[in-house]
Amino acid sequence: NEADKGVVVKKQKSSVTIAEFAQVWLDHYKATSGNKVSTVNDRRRSIITINKYIGNVRICDITLLMYNKFLEALSQDYAANTLSNIHAVASMILDYATECSLLASNPARDAKKPKKAETLDDVDDDIEEWYLSKSELTHLLNVVKDTGDLQRYTLIRLLAYTGMRIGEALALEVSRVNIEKSTIKIRRTYCNDTGRVQDYYLQTPKTKSSIRDIDIDTETMDILRMCIYEQRRNKMRQRDVWHDKHDFIFTSRRYPGYPTTHGAEYYNYKKYLKAAQLNPDYTFHVLRHTHASLLAESGATLEQIQERLGHVNDEITRRIYLHITKVSKANVIANF
Repeated sequence: NEADKGVVVKKQKSSVTIAEFAQVWLDHYKATSGNKVSTVNDRRRSIITINKYIGNVRICDITLLMYNKFLEALSQDYAANTLSNIHAVASMILDYATECSLLASNPARDAKKPKKAETLDDVDDDIEEWYLSKSELTHLLNVVKDTGDLQRYTLIRLLAYTGMRIGEALALEVSRVNIEKSTIKIRRTYCNDTGRVQDYYLQTPKTKSSIRDIDIDTETMDILRMCIYEQRRNKMRQRDVWHDKHDFIFTSRRYPGYPTTHGAEYYNYKKYLKAAQLNPDYTFHVLRHTHASLLAESGATLEQIQERLGHVNDEITRRIYLHITKVSKANVIANF
């Protein structure tokens, strides 16, 4: 009677493992979710991690105790955000197993994500490490200008002076730049799952708020304009082999016309950081945070910063804003 009601799983279906069913779920998710290719690939990577821990477990054997142990093991190897993403995917898989009558109920629904006690490294005292100071940014740009080329100098300056994501910059096309109005339209983002230059694809930006127009200062627009003109000359010289499906601004050296890859630009970025005696482990996101800090120093509100960066809410941006504006708030009281 319980089997007929779905309270317990019928025995003939109990041999399916989590790894086997995860692939069934992924195919279903890909066909019905309407999500971007990059999101599907993120789910696939989460499944690879899930399978390392509990892939061999039969669906019918998974319990709340076992699932909590799974989350505890993840917490030892991964950051909190990564754990949350994996937990979300595992929960969706088990939800679908429940819908398919392979599981009586989803133990992930009642599971508790492990929490770590805050350490000294987590407090705001080191928040300055999340962004560059004005002098550090100026020094880095001078190093890139002296040791790099125009394209790489333009890319790094654009990231720091607009707050664009690296994927948004790599997808940037000439047609999206309005030189007369000094604006850039953000409508696409660059993706590449293999690292091979030819395997790139474009998709819509990260969120709806990421679709935006960005105003640019005159000097940065002049540098971008010179970079565009240089690209046009390169295209004329290599027009027989140029990949002209899009008019990308930041292109590959070895494959003319194709967009350069994140890996190639990050490799050179690390060299510039090292030459400038800055932390070589800084990601491109540090330049985005740097732009947020400079906007805060210039008097922009948190809402204006979020609108320019293209996100509704971001914890790091908020903490940088509060940190930067501490001085100005103190001045308000002194002036009063």
